[in-house]
Amino acid sequence: MSDKDNAIHVLGWEKWRVGWLDETGDATGKTLTRVAKPTVATPIVDSDYTISATDADSDTVKLVAIEVGDRLYYTAEYRRQSNLDTDLPDAGVVITKANEHINQGEGPVIVQESDVTAGNLDDAPFTINAPRNLFDDIGSGVNIEVTSMDANEAQIRLNYALPPTENDVYVSDINERWKSEDVWVDAPDVGGNFEADPLAVIDTDEQPVVGELNKVYGRVRNQGHADATNFEVHLEIREPWGAGGPWRSLRIENVPLLQGTDTDDPALPNTQVAVVYTAPDGTTQVHYVTTDEHGCYVDTLSVAEPGRWETEVVLEEDDCREGAAAPTGTVEVPPTLCGGPLWCCWILLVLVVAVIATLLWLARLLCGIKSATLPFLIALLVTILLIWLILARCDVMLGWLLLVIGAAILLAVLIICFTRLAPCFGSGRESTRA
Repeated sequence: MSDKDNAIHVLGWEKWRVGWLDETGDATGKTLTRVAKPTVATPIVDSDYTISATDADSDTVKLVAIEVGDRLYYTAEYRRQSNLDTDLPDAGVVITKANEHINQGEGPVIVQESDVTAGNLDDAPFTINAPRNLFDDIGSGVNIEVTSMDANEAQIRLNYALPPTENDVYVSDINERWKSEDVWVDAPDVGGNFEADPLAVIDTDEQPVVGELNKVYGRVRNQGHADATNFEVHLEIREPWGAGGPWRSLRIENVPLLQGTDTDDPALPNTQVAVVYTAPDGTTQVHYVTTDEHGCYVDTLSVAEPGRWETEVVLEEDDCREGAAAPTGTVEVPPTLCGGPLWCCWILLVLVVAVIATLLWLARLLCGIKSATLPFLIALLVTILLIWLILARCDVMLGWLLLVIGAAILLAVLIICFTRLAPCFGSGRESTRA
């Protein structure tokens, strides 16, 4: 967005870090809006925010910071080609991903591009023109749309819906920000030997031996419930070490799969859990239930579609490391008597009438009544179509269908035998003889 020949305003996140933007409004007026990370049960829907231009001389909101993780944010600021920003290659809403765990000068901020095919950041700002008006991060659930933009301010619309399950790959912190129990050095001993188990975690205070081969290990964890797939881990070192020199890459490792941390641990008391039901056709329904003081809960789902349903219980907490999800289970839902929704029951009832009508008109046709031919053919065709519809759409149990057809045949025989609808059968034959 800038180069050495064209000075512009620093990013809003950097102004926030040094205290130039005020979240409370006590000192200079509220110039920063922070959006807390929602829960799965309470997504942010169509929330509008107005952002004044960065170079505007006013105590108005200049930055919207959206929390997506531990000290991890998406920020949105409005940059126009004016004052110190005159040399900007383009105007619009600049969206960045900022990680407060990364020190200044080590790449804590990444500008998100509205056009990833451009090859540079000249057209990184988002505008009101599609498709550059929409930022969508499927993994975090953050969706930002630029809805309006004029000479002084821009308006964005935020939709923030966390997925029922998500991955969260991280490297843990310990006392100092520059230490981690997930990064360690294995230095050779006096005999030049290393640890027997290369995966054994060594004290992070172990120092490398100058002039000797040292091994550096790094480990990442996934504290989310969902698996993390196809991501890269970069292990870098500064040269000269400890003197603030440039970073040098030691290794880049592609990780195809890092499984989530679901366990069989029960839910905690007074905790919200998400019960995810997956239908046989792959569609999902999510119910949110709060556990009682014992960590117990009950949830019921009424289903009309038979087949194998998957169930998954997900614990929703601010810190997923303190909770877990119950294992996935399956429930076999047997077909209903009607084989599906209510309209299948009505189809079965119509089938009973069609079978009876078919047999009655057949009896009259056998008695020599030629006018019964067409009604018989129509009734037979309707019966066949109804049977096909039930088998194709209602998933009815075959035994139940045969029982219904058998009952309809029995009822038709009784009607033929004890009424005068068929003159050559039963009561109709006796009436003819008289």
